[in-house]
Amino acid sequence: MEHELTLKELAADPLILMVMRADGVAEDSLQDLMRQVAESEISRLQLQMHKTRADEFYARLDESLAHNAKSPRPKA
Repeated sequence: MEHELTLKELAADPLILMVMRADGVAEDSLQDLMRQVAESEISRLQLQMHKTRADEFYARLDESLAHNAKSPRPKA
């Protein structure tokens, strides 16, 4: 296979349809499940991205504060 199946291709694949029928899985149920999984994965990745960005921001802030603490202050 040259690429992964899209949801549309998955729902039209004869082997998948046979297994779904044998297992008593309706096409709508599969589509709902796949949509829920996709939404959950998107949420998980967004949360991970926000955490990573926050960690990077605070690391840069800590570096900046440490650098400023070491720098000699100009005399007024």
